Amino acid sequence: AAAAAAAGSSSQSPFGAKRIKTKEYIQRLEDNDETLTVLDLSDRTTFSNQNAIDVARALHDNTACVEVHLRRCNIITSGAEAFGEMLKHNHTLKVLDLEDNRIKTAGIEAIAVGLANNTCLEELVLFKNEEPGTAACAAFIKSLETNITLLRINWRISSRQSFAINKCITRNNELLRRRKKEEAAAAA
Repeated sequence: AAAAAAAGSSSQSPFGAKRIKTKEYIQRLEDNDETLTVLDLSDRTTFSNQNAIDVARALHDNTACVEVHLRRCNIITSGAEAFGEMLKHNHTLKVLDLEDNRIKTAGIEAIAVGLANNTCLEELVLFKNEEPGTAACAAFIKSLETNITLLRINWRISSRQSFAINKCITRNNELLRRRKKEEAAAAA
């Protein structure tokens, strides 16, 4: 129960505990609360795009939170743009899950631009948003020229540019495999 409360995914518990408000989680992110490593505010009917912007801003300099799950939270392009800006500065977040929102291709492009200098995000979930357009795909390709940490993107994409994106993701996974092999050899 404590883990669920820390993650933000708990609703009404069988013991009558009250659900923590979104603003309280945002404040904990801003305060860099070391116990808040996973934030899951998925499916909150009261979650707004402004809340998404506030979460992104709170994550800007946060060094504790490693996963954020905001599925079905009515996030639109401006919320995604805030996450793109956050990715330029955050050096801790490993998973960003924005599945099933209302993010348009411009928001997806902003996230891609934010990934260019990001050195920690490993998994990005954009499934069930607008399919990325040509400019968004081009931004991913450009960002992945320098980003070697992103290992997975979960989305639906039918663009021919997906081959170049997948090639970069495969390269990142191979680099990780080699680093792990070198570390194991050095430890032996």
